[in-house]
Amino acid sequence: MTTFDYVNPTTLEAAGELLSRGDLVTNVLAGGTNLILALENGSLQTDLVVDIKALPELKNIHFNSNSGLMLGAAVTLNQVNAHTDIRRHFPLLFETCKDIGSCQVRSRATVGGNICCALPSSDLIPTLLCYDAVCHIWNPGGVREVPLDRFFKGDQQTVLAKGEILVRISLPAPVADAAGVYNKLQRGQGEYVTLVGTAVLARNINNSEIDWRIALAAAAPTPIRIYAAEQVLQGSIPDKAMIDHAVECIKHTIKPISDLRAGAAYRTTMAGILARRSIESVASQLLGGVH
Repeated sequence: MTTFDYVNPTTLEAAGELLSRGDLVTNVLAGGTNLILALENGSLQTDLVVDIKALPELKNIHFNSNSGLMLGAAVTLNQVNAHTDIRRHFPLLFETCKDIGSCQVRSRATVGGNICCALPSSDLIPTLLCYDAVCHIWNPGGVREVPLDRFFKGDQQTVLAKGEILVRISLPAPVADAAGVYNKLQRGQGEYVTLVGTAVLARNINNSEIDWRIALAAAAPTPIRIYAAEQVLQGSIPDKAMIDHAVECIKHTIKPISDLRAGAAYRTTMAGILARRSIESVASQLLGGVH
């Protein structure tokens, strides 16, 4: 590990000033589950690590049945899992978080850190995409809002400008009659990197129209929402032909890579299988099965 300076500022203004320095390579520490490993193995070089996890603006969870859910960027995955309102009103988020990494990792890993790492294989981001999450980004001029599906510019690249800090993530008010599933494929016991993952959420709007959301991990340079597949299913519980069409939309939209873990063709095939399984499971939960 190379040497670097470490600072834990007590205000957003102080953190932003440090991160704005053009003469230094700076990195933010929230949970540190990715940053510390990268520093240890030498894949990341930095001059300054700015620890923001104690900033009070980043530590709160707030739920209101009318306005929705606010998650501070420094909230850990275990804190998400322990929150009664999240478990009751955002069950897909709860189920996704409880299966990420180990308990030790979840005690450190943060919601904001997971988003800002912008890894294509993130399990959390597809679920947040299905919930229409919005990123609230602080800068010296105020706070700007960016929908999560516009937050990523590429593999490990975001829209954050130098000196900006993701402070919280908001999810709109939940729909009471909803069902969701996150299915993922990993190599085996002890392997936490997802080869491909599919999040599917369906909401029954006014007891008449089913609103579908589909997003994938490890299937493109960024976690991706598949709007074309959603449109195929939109409005109803799908029959087999509709699911076949949606799966083909997914397979033609995604752009997975080949690496040491899996090939692109394998990932594409498995994305289709997992998506079909997820859609059928959600349909079964919501209104008793595929028609």
